[in-house]
Amino acid sequence: MQSGIETEGNPMPIDGVTKKSKKREQIVQAAEQLFKERGLRTVTVEQIVRGARVSKATFYHHFSDKQHIVEQVIDHIADSVLQSMEQIVEKGKRGRLTQEDVLSLFDMNRYDHILQSGFGLELLQDYPEVTRSLDERWSGRIIPVFHELIRMAKIDGIIRLDIDPDILIVYTVYMKRAIREHPHLPGQMGLKEFSEKFFDLYLNGVMEKRCRSDGETGRETE
Repeated sequence: MQSGIETEGNPMPIDGVTKKSKKREQIVQAAEQLFKERGLRTVTVEQIVRGARVSKATFYHHFSDKQHIVEQVIDHIADSVLQSMEQIVEKGKRGRLTQEDVLSLFDMNRYDHILQSGFGLELLQDYPEVTRSLDERWSGRIIPVFHELIRMAKIDGIIRLDIDPDILIVYTVYMKRAIREHPHLPGQMGLKEFSEKFFDLYLNGVMEKRCRSDGETGRETE
């Protein structure tokens, strides 16, 4: 029996699919590295092609233009964030979450490669349709995982019991939309500093306050 993957009635060799997938992955990885180092505006298709060590014909076989590769890179980054959330949820299912587990998702140092270059801000300013499309495509995958994470964090005494996960999700979505539609930061503030200050306010509103001494009152945790 001939092995392969059926496409439009014709078997395609698995090796051919693997080879094409590897070329596409090479291009996405090269583009992501360049975007993170230099931002979006200065990187050209020619530089991506050189970085991926493929021909321009190969690039345009997989991607229609620069915006298309930007979309794929953002999808790849979103997938890695989703995987991190899923890993924390799985840890919670096996045992107990810690405050560090939850806070790790908001640690801006892990996003230095995006926040320190022009990548993040240029994405918001130059490609608003890409970020809008990303939200539409990924909300159905990320929101259920985020909802489960909030539920577990409440049980484990990390997030206030009176926080409604649905309200928190709506608030998060609205804030993301506001930042996307008005990507102009106050003063000379960089995106990383802004993100740190924003999440400091955000987390102070939802994180459980621990008892600091026997004389202080606080919510009991399990």
